[in-house]
Amino acid sequence: MRHEKKLLALPVPPCPPLEQRERERSTPYSWRYFIRYAAEVHSVDGDEVLTVTTFTVDGAPCRRFFQLGEQCGVEVFRREDGYGNDTRVPGKLYGAGVDHFYEGLSSVWYSTRTEFYGVEASAQAVLKYLGVPDEAPEKAVELLAKRQQEHRKAVIARREEKQREALRREFKGLPPGAPEGFVQWCEDVPMAGYRYFFYRYTGEPEQEGVCSYCGEASRVAGIRNRKMGTCPRCGSRVEFYSRKQFAAGNGINHTIQAAVCQPVNGRIAARLFSVGLRLSWDESRGLQKKFWSHENRRSYLDGQTGAERACYEAPGPCVKVRVDGLCKAGCFGRMGGYPVAPFHLRELRERMGLYTPLEALAARGCELDAVRMWWAAREYPKAEYLVKLGLYRLALAELAGNSALRKEGKSVAQLLGVPAEAVQDLRLADPGPGPLKCIRGLLNCGVRVTGQDMRDISELDLRWNAANPLLDMTRFGTLHKALKYVKDQLERTKAFRDGGHVLQTWRDYKNMALDLGKDVEDVRVALPKTLKTAHDEAAKSLRAKKDRELNRKVKRSGDKLKNLCWSFGGLLIRPAASQEELFQEGETLGHCVGRMGYAQKMAEFRTAIFFVRREKTPDVPYVTMELDLKKWEKIQCYGKHDSWPGKAVDEFVKRWIEEVVKPAQRAKTA
Repeated sequence: MRHEKKLLALPVPPCPPLEQRERERSTPYSWRYFIRYAAEVHSVDGDEVLTVTTFTVDGAPCRRFFQLGEQCGVEVFRREDGYGNDTRVPGKLYGAGVDHFYEGLSSVWYSTRTEFYGVEASAQAVLKYLGVPDEAPEKAVELLAKRQQEHRKAVIARREEKQREALRREFKGLPPGAPEGFVQWCEDVPMAGYRYFFYRYTGEPEQEGVCSYCGEASRVAGIRNRKMGTCPRCGSRVEFYSRKQFAAGNGINHTIQAAVCQPVNGRIAARLFSVGLRLSWDESRGLQKKFWSHENRRSYLDGQTGAERACYEAPGPCVKVRVDGLCKAGCFGRMGGYPVAPFHLRELRERMGLYTPLEALAARGCELDAVRMWWAAREYPKAEYLVKLGLYRLALAELAGNSALRKEGKSVAQLLGVPAEAVQDLRLADPGPGPLKCIRGLLNCGVRVTGQDMRDISELDLRWNAANPLLDMTRFGTLHKALKYVKDQLERTKAFRDGGHVLQTWRDYKNMALDLGKDVEDVRVALPKTLKTAHDEAAKSLRAKKDRELNRKVKRSGDKLKNLCWSFGGLLIRPAASQEELFQEGETLGHCVGRMGYAQKMAEFRTAIFFVRREKTPDVPYVTMELDLKKWEKIQCYGKHDSWPGKAVDEFVKRWIEEVVKPAQRAKTA
C-alpha cells in the first residue's frame, strides 16, 4: 500500500462519546454485535485517504482501516494471533478489509450480524468518500465493506486475466482440441478391441447386421450373442451384439487415454487426451456413433534434447485460471504409458538426432511415455536394434529401463542370450522380458524350443520362474505338449489368471501328491485332466491327513495329563482329548479355543487346554482353562463369550492347581 509510513503516523481519533452496547440476541440462534467507530479523511501527498478506527468495549482503539482508492489495509493496536503464520503485530500495515475481521459483512446469510455506530460526522465522512452521501448513515461501514469486496474482486480478476494471457502466449501456435486425424487413429488402433456387429435375430441361418467400425451392413452365419467373430466387409474382429438387447440398454460407452506429440515454435508439445466412444441405436436413423475428446495434460519439451520445460494439466472445478481447459501443473518427469499417435515422431526424432524408430512402436499401439521416451531413446540406444528386428516388446522394456539383454553381448544372438539359429524364431514370437528369460532358461537346460513354442510362451506371457515347472513337465512329453496342457487348463478353468498361475498351481499339486504318496511318475497322476479339481482334492486329502496326525498328538498329550483330572464341589476338570473337542468347545462357548493354533500348542506339549464342567452335565461345555506346561501356571480361564467364569470356578481352579497340579509337578521332577 502506498505511503505506508505516513499512514501509520496519522493520529488516532478519539472514541465517540456514546453509550456502549456490546451485543444482543436477535434470534434464538444468532447475535447482533455493536461496534463503535470513528472515521476521518486525510490528505497524504495529494491522495485522499479514508481511515475507519474501531474501538473495544472500554473505549481503547482496536483496529484502524485505511482506504486509498482501490487499495485497503489494516493496522492493529495489539497482537492478534491467527491460523498458521497469520499473526498481526502493531506498527505494521496489513492487506485486509473490514469484512475480514467482523462477522456478517461478507455474506447476508451469516447468522451473526455486526452493526457499526458512531457520530454523524464519521458516517458522513465514509459516505462522502464512497460518493454516496444520500445513503443511510447506519449503513456507512457496511457499504465500505462491499466497496472493498468489489475492489478485491476486480484486483483478482485482473490478476487472473494476466495469468490467462501468459497461458495464451505459452499455447500460441497450438490450436485447442485434438489434432486432425487423432480421433480416427484412436478408433483404428487403441480402440480396435471395441468393435461390434449389431444384428437383428430372425431365426434364419444368416443374420443381417451392421459393423460399428466400417458402418456397412452384411449377413453373417452362425452368430451367437456376445460371442466374437469377423466382419465380412472390413475383416475387423467384432463382438456380436443383439440389436434388441442393445436398444434396450443405455448404449455402449468406452473411454481410453492416448497421447500425441506435435512440433510447435521449435519445441515439442506432448499432449495426453481422453477419447470417448458412444454407440447407440435409433430405429429411425440406425446406428449412431459419437466421439468426444478433451485434453488432460500438456508438456512442452525442448526441441533439441527432449527435456521437459513446462507442464500443464486439466484441473478440478475450483481452479478458475485456465486456457483450453488447462492450468499450470506442478508435476514433471513422467506422463505415464499410453498409446502415442505416430504423427510427427519421425520428423521430431531426426531433428533431435535419435535413431530409435519410435514411430514404429507407436504405429503398433504400444504404450509409451510421450515425455520420457525422448530421453530413453538417447539413453538406451540398443532399443534401435530391437525395433528394427521386430522385437517390439523387448524394445519397450529397454526404453522403460527394464532390460532383458546381456550387457557383454556384441552380436544380436549374444545380446539376447540365445543361439544364433533361434533369433529368427524370436523375431516372429516377439517376446517380452519375462518370456525371453523363460525361453533362455529352457534353452540353457538343453530343451528343444521350436518357433511355435516361443510364440506360445510369449502369448502366455510366462516369466523366468516358469522354466523349471515346464522343464519338469517335459519328462512326460515335449515342451509343445506341456504348453498345450497349460493352454487347455486356462480354457477349461476360469479361475486361472494366466499361464504362470497354472504352472504355480501344478507345482503345488505335485508337491501335495508326493506328500500323499501318489505315483507322480504316472502321466495320468502328474497331468490330471482338470488341474484345479485335482489340486483342491489333494489339498483336502492332505489337510485331512494332517488333521489326523494333529488329532493323534493332541490325544497323546491328553493321555499324559489324565492324572490331573479332578472333581470337587459339584465341578470337574479334565484335559481336551481331541481337536474336534476343542472346536466344539469354541463353537459352543463362542471363543477361539478351536482356532488360533491352540491344538498345535497342545500337540507340541507347550500348553494344555482343560475343560471345567458341572458334575451333573459333564458333556456340556461350561468353562475353558489354558495351563502353561513349562511353568505349570494358569494362563487364562474364560466362560461363554470370553466372560469371567465367576468366583466359584476361580476358587475351584486355584484349589486344583494347589492340590493336584503342583504335587504332580513335584513328583515328576523328583
